Amino acid sequence: MKLYLYLSLFFLTPSLVLANQVTFLSDNWCPYTCEPESSKPGILVEVVDTIFAGTEYKADVKLVNWARAIKAVRAGKADALLGAYVGDAPDFVFHKTPVMYSQMCFFIAQSDDWIYQGYPSLNERSLSVVNGYSYGESFDDFIATHPENIVNLAGNELIERHSLMLAKKRINTIVEDRNVFQPQLASGLFKSAGCLAEEGMYIAFSPADLARSQSLIETLDLGINKLKSEGRIEQIIKKYYQN
Repeated sequence: MKLYLYLSLFFLTPSLVLANQVTFLSDNWCPYTCEPESSKPGILVEVVDTIFAGTEYKADVKLVNWARAIKAVRAGKADALLGAYVGDAPDFVFHKTPVMYSQMCFFIAQSDDWIYQGYPSLNERSLSVVNGYSYGESFDDFIATHPENIVNLAGNELIERHSLMLAKKRINTIVEDRNVFQPQLASGLFKSAGCLAEEGMYIAFSPADLARSQSLIETLDLGINKLKSEGRIEQIIKKYYQN
């Protein structure tokens, strides 16, 4: 894809970036981060665009593999991750108030009668997760200590690949955010079997330039509080859940 070729050049070629351009990296995790140039670029994309539109800064959102995005932001090649849990990169700089909340759930075939009843109920399951994602501290620990139960995916079109693996019975459980997986449920092939606790969703800034990151966070916190007090974040969210 041209987008990913462009991103390869972006990361490999040194460049002089204007100080007022703020580069956010994420993967395609719609409805939170979708195609940046589309009419619905994603909830979080619209939030940062709205906040920084009224400042000296210009937001620039790029999509890339999540594990690679973390590495690039950590190295200072971009300013921030868009749509991060604290567990994704605990060494990064986080703003005070989550933009919104995410909830990871377990999705299974319609014919499957399994129900999530805590971590012991996962011992006989084969679960697909995304390489580099945090699912919250507790479930991250489960992933680390039960590699025999985990299939890690990386790259593009992850939702489709999760779904195909389940349809072919290479796995029996998909772990994904409930809003991200919602369109797949319309097929009638899958259902939710339970969920983990909600996690705050943040914009996580690079530790490579703490002064710049802290300045941007101050702008972001003010903007988030203003948008929330005006009900504008809820207005943005509703756009993505209208039939």
